[in-house]
This record gives sequence, C-alpha cells and structure tokens, in this order.
Amino acid sequence: MRGFRNINLLLLLIFMGSCSDNNGGVTVVAPQEADLSKPGSSTGSLVVEIDEEEADPDTIQGYVVGYEDQVTAEANSDGNLEFPSVPEGTQEVVVTAGTLSVGFQGTDSRLDRAVRLGGFEVIPGTIAKREAVGIPVAGGIKGRVTKSDTSDVLGLQVFIPGTRYQALTDEEGTFSMDQVPVGTHSVAVKADGDYPFVLPNIEISSGAVLDLGDLSLTVSTGAEGFI
Repeated sequence: MRGFRNINLLLLLIFMGSCSDNNGGVTVVAPQEADLSKPGSSTGSLVVEIDEEEADPDTIQGYVVGYEDQVTAEANSDGNLEFPSVPEGTQEVVVTAGTLSVGFQGTDSRLDRAVRLGGFEVIPGTIAKREAVGIPVAGGIKGRVTKSDTSDVLGLQVFIPGTRYQALTDEEGTFSMDQVPVGTHSVAVKADGDYPFVLPNIEISSGAVLDLGDLSLTVSTGAEGFI
C-alpha cells in the first residue's frame, strides 16, 4: 500500500512540473481566436444559390458582413457562392454582380447589381443555405453633413459598417454613395477619429437613391433628429 501511495505522489509531482513555468507558476494558455482560413469548431459553411438570369455569372461575388476582406467568395461553375469557413452566429452577406447585356461591341456587363441578405444562422459543422436568390439593381444614398462647432466639413467619412461602401464629404458637406446593395443597412459618419452617430435601419430600394437630408453633428448629442 505504501508503494502504491509513493507512485501516486510521484505521478502528481510529474504532472505539476509539466504545468509549471520557470518561475514555478502554473502556465495559463489564453483561448485562441477562430482560424478563418480553415473550418474549425467555431465555424460553419454558408451557401447562396443564385437565381438571376440578368446577372453576368462571371461577375457574381460576395462577402460576409463584418468580414469583408476575410470571408469572401466568387461564383462557382453553377453560379452559386460557397463560403466554407464562416464564424458561427447570425450572419449577413453582401452579393454583387453585373448586368449582362448585348450591344454592338458584343457581350458586356456593368457592375450595377447588389443585395444584402440577412438571417443566416451559422452553426459549427453545418451548412446554412439560401436558395433562389435574385440580385436586383443596386440603389444609392446621398445627403449633407454639418457640424455645430465648425464650418470645416470637408473629408468626413460616411460609410456602411461592415461593408466596402463609403464616401467622403465635399467642402459643402454633401456626399453620395452609389451601387449600395438593396436591403437594410446602418449608415455611419466618422469625424475626428470616432463615431459621432449611426443611422440604423436604412432601407435601400432597387434603382432608387435615398436622400438622408441634413445630418447635423454635435459634440454631445450626435445626430440631431436621429437619436
């Protein structure tokens, strides 16, 4: 029995030694972020099946909102988008394409179609799919930004968070943004290195330009009329 206890004690000492650093403390390994370059325990797959006869299949591409430079896809041979490694949770996708047209110079396309799709529930190890997705003609937004403390409104950044869509204000504070995907967005204005305000639930319709009017920035209250 004593020999058995000694063996257990020896095993315990070996285990503690393997978990200690040079200072005698226990080494704590911090959790790692998901590796988006390959499927893992915290990622799933996402498939968007395109059904749009007027879209040029060679121009169809998309990305996951918030991961616009990391999780991207181009249409496969079937004209569909496959995202093999998408972070788990509720995700949105932006899909863009060009309109296929035939003219005197042959077949051509212009990149004028875009849509934002929401409600993808990505579960690790599974595939979230959306079928028969059309890609309507994109819309646009315009407006004017003013500031209560200065007349200098040149170069303020107006953008749709999590996407590639942005614009800069001119000397009068006006801005316009083309090729905005049809769907629901938030529009933000960035000034002095921070986010003075965000306009939520902006609905973009196909082929229409939405006028946001005057957006007045103040130091304390953000955007007047949009609290």
